[in-house]
Amino acid sequence: MEVFHCIKKRRSVRKYLEKPVEWDKIMDILESAAAAPSAGNLQNWKFIVCANKANKEEVARACVDQLWISHAPVLIIVCAEPKHAESLYGERAEKLYNIQNCAAAAQNILLSATALGLSTCWVGAFDEEKVRDIFKMPAEARPQAIITLGYTDDETKTPDKIDLERLVFFEEWAGGFYSYAQVTGDYGANIRTGFENTKEYITKWLSVLKDKSVEQSKKIQDKIKKAKSKQGDQ
Repeated sequence: MEVFHCIKKRRSVRKYLEKPVEWDKIMDILESAAAAPSAGNLQNWKFIVCANKANKEEVARACVDQLWISHAPVLIIVCAEPKHAESLYGERAEKLYNIQNCAAAAQNILLSATALGLSTCWVGAFDEEKVRDIFKMPAEARPQAIITLGYTDDETKTPDKIDLERLVFFEEWAGGFYSYAQVTGDYGANIRTGFENTKEYITKWLSVLKDKSVEQSKKIQDKIKKAKSKQGDQ
């Protein structure tokens, strides 16, 4: 499946069929996770695959009682091993790199699963200590994401997305979007459409303001004429 299609097709799914996930697909997904970029190419992540019903139920309770999680055929727990990264990059690794590395791996899991006809949901609400205990993780390891994996017949609707023209800046914060679109003339259909829509909006309201100005001007002229007429009568 083509990558742009996968990105747009991916959904957060919370209803799964009682259909096992093929292990060759799980291994393909894990290979794609391990191929993600990482700071300094440290690859300081580990992946725990969970298909045991009792463990899944414990995980669901650890995820603030999101019981639907236990119905997914497979869970993949993305974990960080912080020590090596922090020994090299210090506080920057602790506060950013460890999280970024695992997030990149998690996104690869979501997209490769989509390409293989599977559904997923990225879960971030969980008690770290409880998850660590369930899987007998060492004290220094940190669970970063829990991803549910399975087949579904649930037709989850496309979520609303913020228009690109409200998200993209060029060269500086909150600056240069429309001027850049004007200069290039070909930055993409979405940007051109956004620019044209905004131009149309501005033109419309300038016209409204002009009409209001003309109307107001006529009212003022009428008042002046009435005032002069009264003076003439006196």
